[in-house]
Amino acid sequence: MNVHTMQRIDYWFGIPLCLLFSIVDYFSKLLVGGPPANTPLKKILCVELSEMGSAILAYPMMRKALDTYPDLECHFLIFRRNVESIEMLDLLPSERIHVIEDTNLLTFTCSSISTLIKLRRLGFDAILDLELFSRCTALISFLVGATHKVGFHNYTEEGLYRGTFFTHRVWYNPHYHISQNFVALLEALQTDPTEPPLVKIAIKKEGLTLPRLTVKKEAAHALRVVQASIPAFAPPNRLILFNPDPGLLALRGWPVESYKALGEKLLAEDSDLYVGIIGLERSSRYFDLIVQDSPHPDRFINLCGTMETLHDLLGLLDIGSALVTNDSGPAHLAPLVGLPSVVFFGPETPNRYAPLGHTTTSLYAGLACSPCFSAQNHRRSVCQNNRCLQAISVDDALVAARAALAEGDATRAV
Repeated sequence: MNVHTMQRIDYWFGIPLCLLFSIVDYFSKLLVGGPPANTPLKKILCVELSEMGSAILAYPMMRKALDTYPDLECHFLIFRRNVESIEMLDLLPSERIHVIEDTNLLTFTCSSISTLIKLRRLGFDAILDLELFSRCTALISFLVGATHKVGFHNYTEEGLYRGTFFTHRVWYNPHYHISQNFVALLEALQTDPTEPPLVKIAIKKEGLTLPRLTVKKEAAHALRVVQASIPAFAPPNRLILFNPDPGLLALRGWPVESYKALGEKLLAEDSDLYVGIIGLERSSRYFDLIVQDSPHPDRFINLCGTMETLHDLLGLLDIGSALVTNDSGPAHLAPLVGLPSVVFFGPETPNRYAPLGHTTTSLYAGLACSPCFSAQNHRRSVCQNNRCLQAISVDDALVAARAALAEGDATRAV
């Protein structure tokens, strides 16, 4: 299903169902009381269906959960198309990663029902809903039947209605990085839910890190793919990767003309450098636009659709010297292999969604209208002209890309 179809379903079915479930929850508590206090945590479920990057940014929270509760059995629920983003972190065994198919409405409905039945049978002590933009996951949180239901709540703010059946309603802090907000969900389980808004503690970003993954096999495969296009590619040749496709959210795209100009400037000043264009197979149209009328057409490599899995993409990132990308999944994959990257932000802000780690340079113009994506608008902006990204100059990107390449060279020399 495409994004707008899912949003319409979430709106027209989600709101009345959230209201219905809230009424059921209210009368249930009148009859049998609320959840018991101080329930020992033995089994929790984290839910993040639709965002690959957010699933990766949930790693520090899950790592903290497993460190805090050594006997904890942690599970994760995600869409099938994003499941690799959790598998590659090597934090949970495969049997604890559950998926919902979202190919179309029928598969989504059937898969959701069968998965919910399975999850209810597992009997969770707590469920942590990591989504900001979804009523679907709120409904899942209710139907799974966990003792404690933890999710983001807007309290007195206008915005997304997700019902009142969460036992621990956590204030989504728009001034916190999303990884800090995820940790707040976990911390809520150790706080008094009758003292809103949750949680009344400081959460530091400095200690929130991602793992460093080893991908030697995948890197060797990626190198063979590159050499199939450029047989002579080998040190001192270097590869800088461009990810110009904004994916489902077109507003997040830095102009393709700017990618083209950046590539030409980099190639003109470094004869050993190649530019690889990455993305899905459909992203080849960006390669065609970038290489059109180029004085260096033989030094651009079309790598779109050549990586079959996210593990393969990690291998490609591992052999690269730097990455230049829109705010998207590859931006969050790069830190997992230590690849220096330049990431463009505009409709969203790096204060909330910058990749974790010290290898990322975020470029953000900070216009008065930016960011226009928020937890309140379902990432549906009225903008038709993303001047916030157009305002990031090629020269600024060139300075950042040079620095990323130098950092990549220094890292590989160690």
